[in-house]
Formats: sequence, structure tokens, C-alpha cells
Amino acid sequence: MLEHYQECKFRGILSDHIDCVWRETYTKQPSMLGRSHLVIPDNTVELVVTENTFERRINESGGKWNTITCHVSGLKTKPQEVVVGGSPLLSIRFKPYGLYRLTRVPLNETINQSICPSDIFGREVEHLIEKLFSSGSLTLQAQWIEDFFSDRLISIGTTKDLVFEQAIRQIFLTKGDIRVNEIAENLGVSVKTVERKFLTNLGVLPKKYCRIIRLFEALRIPAEGEAFDLMDRAYNHKFFDYMHFVKEVKTFTGLQPTEYFRVDRGIQQPIFAT
Repeated sequence: MLEHYQECKFRGILSDHIDCVWRETYTKQPSMLGRSHLVIPDNTVELVVTENTFERRINESGGKWNTITCHVSGLKTKPQEVVVGGSPLLSIRFKPYGLYRLTRVPLNETINQSICPSDIFGREVEHLIEKLFSSGSLTLQAQWIEDFFSDRLISIGTTKDLVFEQAIRQIFLTKGDIRVNEIAENLGVSVKTVERKFLTNLGVLPKKYCRIIRLFEALRIPAEGEAFDLMDRAYNHKFFDYMHFVKEVKTFTGLQPTEYFRVDRGIQQPIFAT
């Protein structure tokens, strides 16, 4: 997969909001075309740009397939299944905690959803998407994307929410192993204030976001030659015990840990390999 994957990162203020722009061509391989991918909560929001079909559904009983092309995939809190209709696939991978400054849409409405890009970023994003289709150069595409979202930061004029930003920082420094009351106490605000800011600026409560971050760290792909033991993973990422780890993996992936680590990460491999 990685040999069919390219990415470009930004510097400066935009790096607080966008993780990278990436492109894949692996579905040009006949053996990969039409395959289904398990997609789990990975702390990303993606603007997917493709001229091919893209099918997505939440892996729940009776979950229906949503067939789309270009779309924004909101922050995931549930496992999903996707089928990519063809390559190339270009995507802007946002840092979900930085998205609030780029849109005025209530972010709680985007959780686990596939949304028309213009509903999130306005009709002007349609012109950006048309330009992206006109070039096969990732460098040029990244420049257009940088120009568009840099201008958007200025035009929207949203200021940073310092309490929210500092709360996010604490979650990342602890890799999700922190209680909400600790965050509130460290910042000198109430728990209710922290919860309100997370619902407004991220769309989920801080407790749930801590769970997502901790499990995301625990589910990273072991480096080549790295000793790997599930009990060690649970202990090193501060789960109460192994059964708590098993329960969290099952909740967010739909699989037991032993099953999950045998699954090909597919289109998520570059995220979990970093």
C-alpha cells in the first residue's frame, strides 16, 4: 500500500488545521479494485476528492451503504466499511480539533457522517475541487489547497478558543490518559465549560475523545522487528486491565484485538504506520 501512497504536509498556521494532503493509486491494481476496507476511528476528518464512486457504511446491524463521490467524512466514533471505486483518490486530512476555525457548521452534525463538501465549506469549495481534477501534480494540488484554506482562515475570522486548544494539548500529551476533571482543574474552569467547548468545537465530549486518542495510540502497527504483545499494549496505554482493553477495541473496531491485528489496514495503513 505505501508504495502507492503519497502525501504532502503544510508548514505555518495551516499545519494546525490540516495534517496533510494525500493521494493513493493502489486501486489501479486489479487485485485491489472493489475490495472492502475496515475503517476505524482514527482522529481524522477527510475531504475526499474522487471522480469515482466511493461507498461507505457504518458497521452496525442494518447499516446501509451510502454511495457518493466527493465528500467530507466526519470524525469517526464507530467502525465503518468503505469500498473505493477507483484511483486516483485525493484527500485532505484535517486535524478534527482544528476544523472549527474553518467552518461555521455545528460539528456535532458531522460525526460519523459523509457530507457534501459545500455544506461544510460553502459553494466556493466546488471551484477548488474542479481545479484539483484538472491536474495530476500533487505539489500543484497541495498549493491550491493551501491557498484556499489560508484564505478561508482569514475570511471567516474565527479566533482560537484557548481553553479548548489547551485542553486538546493535555489530551495529546497524556495520549488520552487523563480525566476531564483534571483538564478542567488544570485550566481553572468547570467541567461543564470543557464539555461545552468540546461539543461546539469538535462535536464529541472530551471523555469520548480521550478514549479515541488512547485507543488510536494502542492500535498503531508494530514496527518491523518490534516485540509485540497485546497484554503489554493494554498495560503501556494505561487501560484498567486487559479486559478493559478488549472491550474498547471491540467497541471502536467491531473486532477482538487478536482479530484486529490480523486485518490488513488497507487505506488506513499510512495513518496507523506513523
